[in-house]
Amino acid sequence: MNFLDAPQLAVIGSFTLISKNNSVSNIDLISFSENKTFLVTYVVDGDTLQIETGEKIRLICIDTPEKNEEYYFEAKDYLEELVLGKKIELIKDISEKDRYGRLLRYVFVDGKFVNEKVVERGYAKAYWYKPDTKFCQEIQEAENYAKERDRGIWEDENEEDNSEEESEIETENNSEINTQENCQCVSDLDCPDFSSHSEAQECYEYCFKITEKDFHRLDREKDGLACENS
Repeated sequence: MNFLDAPQLAVIGSFTLISKNNSVSNIDLISFSENKTFLVTYVVDGDTLQIETGEKIRLICIDTPEKNEEYYFEAKDYLEELVLGKKIELIKDISEKDRYGRLLRYVFVDGKFVNEKVVERGYAKAYWYKPDTKFCQEIQEAENYAKERDRGIWEDENEEDNSEEESEIETENNSEINTQENCQCVSDLDCPDFSSHSEAQECYEYCFKITEKDFHRLDREKDGLACENS
């Protein structure tokens, strides 16, 4: 029998996790081998490592960048810093292995929940993959923590989100400027004065916002649509 699959359970420690509102919760560490630890001999990437038995361990509930993506090396280096050459404890969830034959486990070392730590540093995203989700909520909160602080991968993603938002605002502002130039709420305009229904609608909405009425009387049907029959 593989000693990683030994049926006897043993509580062999307690670890602190980040939880909502930066409070903390304790998880009793339950190992599927009695008081067993395993030496990490190699780190494959940011979410996969190898132990002294030659078996590979895939960290549950996290997903780190691939080799051709940003922060791949940072994630791998950080996992090496946490576990390489050290004894780790493992917790199984529901599944034994993934389709690549890697053991699916939560990993603990020196009182730290490794899966959570990689995400908290901003080098991985929370990855909910049923049925192995026992501690995914704690890991999700670590992701939120990293996002709020623009850590790692979230620095670039938050910058992209802000850039898109700024672009949308600029587009809206330019549209309003064009409407101001083509639509003055001081002289009367009629539907034939507009080149399209959308242009008439923009003028109607602009003047309504300025004067709080249908200044040009473009909405004959009183349904909020300008020049709909023209």
